Amino acid sequence: MAALVNVGGGLVAGDSASIAVDVGPEAAVLVTSQAAERVYRSSGPDCRVRTQLTVGQGGWLEWCPQETILFERARLRRILRLDLAGDARAMLGEILLFGR
Repeated sequence: MAALVNVGGGLVAGDSASIAVDVGPEAAVLVTSQAAERVYRSSGPDCRVRTQLTVGQGGWLEWCPQETILFERARLRRILRLDLAGDARAMLGEILLFGR
């Protein structure tokens, strides 16, 4: 199991984050987050979150982060890429909530 942590308290005004998970052949992992991800109001550029998930031959990935809370006028651009080798498997889930 792996837990993602954002110690900044949330994303705003062009913040960017990159996440890469590489599950080796025949390995299994559950990836979650410590707390909800917050995206705050911004009149500036979009916040960007890029996620690259790679699962090797026969591997298993569970991608289950806590919810993302989008506040009014939040600007978020999220890109998620999943690469599965051969008979690799993955279960992905993401939850969006609307904040104040």
